[in-house]
Amino acid sequence: MVFDPTIHIQAMEHIRDTLQGLSAEFLHPLRITKDEVRIRKKPWTKDRIYPGVTIHPEKEELGLGTCSTDDIGYGCVVSYIRRGGMHVEDDNLDRVIRFRSEVRSRFFRQPWPIDCIYTCGVEPAVLLLPREFENHYEISSLLLRPWSEEERQ
Repeated sequence: MVFDPTIHIQAMEHIRDTLQGLSAEFLHPLRITKDEVRIRKKPWTKDRIYPGVTIHPEKEELGLGTCSTDDIGYGCVVSYIRRGGMHVEDDNLDRVIRFRSEVRSRFFRQPWPIDCIYTCGVEPAVLLLPREFENHYEISSLLLRPWSEEERQ
């Protein structure tokens, strides 16, 4: 079984483009700009964390398929990161809930512009921050898994 990197990249680009296209009504309360919605390998490097929304790849998953096709789920993690963390009161809770709700409603079982993708699942994701960052940032992540039906080779 061969996973198609082109489909995985197109899926992440669709997520990025959709989130960048959201109105200021959605982005402003989250304290992010369109430029802060990016595709990266991870939302941090060893000495820097990237605030905003990072879309990054996660492992692929093989589904049931048919006699001649395979169902492949391409993992795409969408992480919302803002400076704050444990030192911020609960007034930021609405940002995290708004983010999760909007992402879920935009992608869960919605049509995709990529021909072979027939559905998308959304589930919670755990994103572990390096220890030096974990108490200084609020973070919320969802795993989007667009499913593709691909001809068996």
